[in-house]
Amino acid sequence: MLESPPPNPFPRSGNRAQRTEHIVFAVNCGLAVNPDQDRAQIEGGSASCPGAIMAEEITLTAGKVDQGNFDGYTALRIDAVPAAEVHILPSANTPSGIGEPGASPIGPAGANAVYKALGKRIRVILSPDRSMPDVTS
Repeated sequence: MLESPPPNPFPRSGNRAQRTEHIVFAVNCGLAVNPDQDRAQIEGGSASCPGAIMAEEITLTAGKVDQGNFDGYTALRIDAVPAAEVHILPSANTPSGIGEPGASPIGPAGANAVYKALGKRIRVILSPDRSMPDVTS
């Protein structure tokens, strides 16, 4: 028996299936004191950012947050989290921390992937209320 495909992880993206399958990171954080923690930080950013761009949204009504808990908040499901391959560059430099480098390049990298695949530039910031424009025409 064939399994049905997983539901669209980005419900607001209409009929266009937008999904990141695999992400590769090369990170220079100086001397990696705890490489496993550094990898986890990068993987966490790569898991949270695609959802923030395409599905997650906090709305307000009369100045109050509408979502009371995660049952009213669309987060990226674990089956839609892209595989992350993290390479920590060897360094003898002073440790500089890991911060948010797992999250910040996701949007621009996705826009560049669309350009490479279709030859069309995305010139808007993607968000749940403004999903990827039609770049097929």
